[in-house]
Amino acid sequence: MTNPAPADTAPAGSRFFINLPHYRIDMFLAAAATDLVVTFEPMGRRKTFGEGREGWGMRFLQGLGYSVMAVMIKDCDWYRQADLAAFFAQMQARGFFRSFAKVSTYGGSMGGFAALAYADAVSADIVLSLNPQASLAAAFAPWESRFPFVDRKQWQDGLNNAAAGFKRVRQAYVIYDPWLALDAKQVQLLVADNPALVRLKVPAVGHGMPKWLAEMGLLKPTVGAILAGQFCLADFYQQARKRRTLRRYWQLLIALPRVAKSPLFTEIVGRYAAQYGFPYRQGTFALPDAAL
Repeated sequence: MTNPAPADTAPAGSRFFINLPHYRIDMFLAAAATDLVVTFEPMGRRKTFGEGREGWGMRFLQGLGYSVMAVMIKDCDWYRQADLAAFFAQMQARGFFRSFAKVSTYGGSMGGFAALAYADAVSADIVLSLNPQASLAAAFAPWESRFPFVDRKQWQDGLNNAAAGFKRVRQAYVIYDPWLALDAKQVQLLVADNPALVRLKVPAVGHGMPKWLAEMGLLKPTVGAILAGQFCLADFYQQARKRRTLRRYWQLLIALPRVAKSPLFTEIVGRYAAQYGFPYRQGTFALPDAAL
């Protein structure tokens, strides 16, 4: 059921939706929460889950005791329509974000752009962004060849560079694959004049970072630890080694140009894969014997 009541006047413990012209906001105000998480979904959720989906991370964050403002897209517009910025400005003017002890933003890919770009707009202390785009503007990313449906001319001004949106945060965590050239270039755009940026690198997994982290059992622990201010860099990198227990990891690794073009590297990858139970046979990796 849609509840048009402003979020700052809704009673604690309530769950409702706010409909904007270009976005739908899934709101949950926890009865005893002191912290708010603002989430932004990646574009794939609209196609996969359709109109009836709930906000990204809603159930998980509810379970951790957070209030949640989950912004959902009606179109793949990188959250750049004016009604969303106006909504955040209105809530900011009413003191909604300042009523929480801590505000965090969280998003992936297109949503990762928004988590960074709107961090200061919602008075965020912490940002968690998974394989984000920093910009699709030709002026900033002329080399970006993905997303052919995007009109780059519409990125000439306004909210066109996420690097400008998180200047006042305490910490901004970005998780990405440094071997995926376009993602690495996008993250590099975020570095300048953003000393709060912490880059967490998970090599050879590609762009679908949420799925990879989930398959390693690392998504929920990482999100929970970062939002709670209990994140340990050494633990993260130790746990990220679990990707070696996934057959898909070795398939992607051996297909990398730097590996595929080198018999030596191919042999090395195959040797290490076999140590994790994935023998390289006839151009692919066999399943572990226990799974046959």
